[in-house]
Amino acid sequence: LLVSHWDHSRAEELAFLRSLLAINDGLPKGGYRGGGRISVRLFTVPSSAEQSKISFARVNHNKYMVTDRAAYVGTSNWAGDYFISTAGVGVSMTSRDGKGVVQQLQDVFDRDWNSRYAADLTL
Repeated sequence: LLVSHWDHSRAEELAFLRSLLAINDGLPKGGYRGGGRISVRLFTVPSSAEQSKISFARVNHNKYMVTDRAAYVGTSNWAGDYFISTAGVGVSMTSRDGKGVVQQLQDVFDRDWNSRYAADLTL
């Protein structure tokens, strides 16, 4: 999970994200049942003193999810109140071979995940 972190991030955000990391303790550790792991990275776009004066700027504001063969792109922030008090649109798409738009979104995710602006969140 790659989450933007900036001046307007909610105070409770880190606690919620750390609760997801705590799930790792209960996940299978491999073997015949497979394994799994939740990873969370915070994406922080640096800003100069001048840039920080611009409201609601200097943030990675992407809202999408991508899997092996499917992707979702939407306009709403992924917070409960956005689904109650605002309107938004979203589109989901699939790819039989994992190429096309799905692969392009995966490439964007990988670029940002491995960026110098992304840092692991730890418990």
